[in-house]
Amino acid sequence: MPGLYFLGIKKSAIKKMRPFSFLFDWRDKRNYRRILKSLNQNVEHLQGSESVVNYRLNKRDLKLIFRKFPCSDLSVLQQVFLVECYGPIIKEMLSYFSPDDHLKILDAGANVGYSCLYFKSFFPFSELVAIEPEEKNQQQLEKNMAANNFSFKQLVKGALWHRVAFLEIARDFRDNRDAAFTVSETNKNTGIQGFGFDDILQRNGWNEVDLLKIDIEGSERFLFETNEHAENLLQKTKFLALEIHDEFNSRPVIYGHLKRNGFEYFEFGDLTMGVNTAKIKKRP
Repeated sequence: MPGLYFLGIKKSAIKKMRPFSFLFDWRDKRNYRRILKSLNQNVEHLQGSESVVNYRLNKRDLKLIFRKFPCSDLSVLQQVFLVECYGPIIKEMLSYFSPDDHLKILDAGANVGYSCLYFKSFFPFSELVAIEPEEKNQQQLEKNMAANNFSFKQLVKGALWHRVAFLEIARDFRDNRDAAFTVSETNKNTGIQGFGFDDILQRNGWNEVDLLKIDIEGSERFLFETNEHAENLLQKTKFLALEIHDEFNSRPVIYGHLKRNGFEYFEFGDLTMGVNTAKIKKRP
């Protein structure tokens, strides 16, 4: 994992050292202010540590609640709504599905719910299962969904994993903020459960998913660790939006799995988008 280290020191640890911590905080705060300024009059400052952005997407008025700096919510909001990082996969899906279709969407690494809101804005009748391990993020996720009158089929308070296991959170990944943490297996009952892909499907009475979004901060490498794991997941997925974290050097392996399982894929920003053309046909 050479990308995680610099001169033998873990990069996340470097970011906590003075004066590096000051420099990274200054950079992040400057970025926060820049995003806030770009949103301008659409921001309502609430009491306490939260604000809300009034945002219009696909003829729908949304309320996007975010926690103020130093939380990373606003940076995630920027990626999902201003950059529209999931726009290309939604555009592909609309070639195959109607907005009125009751799709099955699995959002693994749902964070505070912006991706859930984005998907629901285009497919409001979809059955949405969101998976998020971090408790405070879960609370924001529920709050964002409720503020927009959207509902889950299920909110799974845990993580997508390659098997059922107890997990613990490690805050030593990338910028150490709310959207950047990893999980690892533990023998202790931490209250954080890891669920296999099939376990999630069975809990919801699904045989497959129409859209699988995975942003799990490097843990995706375990889902594609073997041909068996990858085939089981990809053969039950029609569309895929996946963030591959290159710190773990798993990109070539994942690309190989996608090709072998009939996916056409492309890149947009940090995401790899895939279409399982062997399973679906475009609408006439």
